[in-house]
Amino acid sequence: MVRFAPSQEEDPRPATLAQLFVVVAMILGVLTLAAIFVGSSLASFPSTVFHTSLLDIGNWVDRSGRPTVIRGRVAEKLGFTSVDLRVRELGFRKPSEELTHVCSTTDLLGFEDTIFLALVNESTGDALVWRASRNGDLISTARFENGVATSISNNSAQTAFVAEKEYFL
Repeated sequence: MVRFAPSQEEDPRPATLAQLFVVVAMILGVLTLAAIFVGSSLASFPSTVFHTSLLDIGNWVDRSGRPTVIRGRVAEKLGFTSVDLRVRELGFRKPSEELTHVCSTTDLLGFEDTIFLALVNESTGDALVWRASRNGDLISTARFENGVATSISNNSAQTAFVAEKEYFL
């Protein structure tokens, strides 16, 4: 193959600069798309969990849970009367965890749509309890600590509720 030297009129630099520009533009485009994809995925994750139904979990607890009660002083802080609330519950804890994750349902007339999620310290009896609808909306929150039940604002408990909800999903 014979290669001719470029004439004075031909300048190879414009083609090289154009190619470099195209490569840089492609790299920037790929990085931009990756940033958009990763950013939108991360941003949508909490809202996906936030709006996820608990219906299947509630039905599973209805079928498989063991009968127990939520004590009246806690039930009262969750919007019920101060009598023990009959529930069915399932609890889970990995060996490395200190807290037990508990999901409960009730068959109390008019409240069949209610589901309770809780984090319970088995050694002290302290607990954080969320009352939600089976469609996944947080209704009320209570803390039971040192034998005293207190109501907690849903705004302050929302992040922990979403994390606990994610645990069960």
